[in-house]
Amino acid sequence: MGVERFTGSARSKWMEGTGEDSDIVVSTRIRLARNLEELPFPAKAGPAEAAAVVSRLEKMVELSSPRGDIGDFWILRLKDLPPLDREVLVEKHLISPQ
Repeated sequence: MGVERFTGSARSKWMEGTGEDSDIVVSTRIRLARNLEELPFPAKAGPAEAAAVVSRLEKMVELSSPRGDIGDFWILRLKDLPPLDREVLVEKHLISPQ
């Protein structure tokens, strides 16, 4: 599974601009924040601390995949994605511009 799942198609009828009431926009956002003790958030983290966060997340993804009760997890490294794919994810509000 890859980023194509998110960049290659609309995620809803509303994003396609079809369906009943497609002219009405209702929007909501959810913010997901991490809680890792002793590790600062990205704005304050140095390279070693950022690498520690990635390492911990990789271990958690390995341990939790596949988890049928809440879905599968995988890691997408934004630095490895083509610029156009990153822009599509920003425009679909799936990642922040930062």
